[in-house]
Amino acid sequence: MDQGHTREKLKPIFAKAEINASNYLKCTESDMELLEKKKWIKSHKQIFFHHLQYHPEDPPSRDIQKLWTHLVANPTEKDHCMR
Repeated sequence: MDQGHTREKLKPIFAKAEINASNYLKCTESDMELLEKKKWIKSHKQIFFHHLQYHPEDPPSRDIQKLWTHLVANPTEKDHCMR
């Protein structure tokens, strides 16, 4: 049955993303320089992208990006997804 991902499957992924974003915001300038070096090295290795269907109706990515920004990246107090 093709119904997209369940809440139980997505919740830990978003929780990890929130932790990663929080850690990133705490980085010092020297941490950022090290991250940039690592990104440069990684970008020059072979990268494999695997697309998973996340929703059976396959909404446009711009709609997903707007929701992410509104609910996760820059939420209002009443719209915050992690409350």
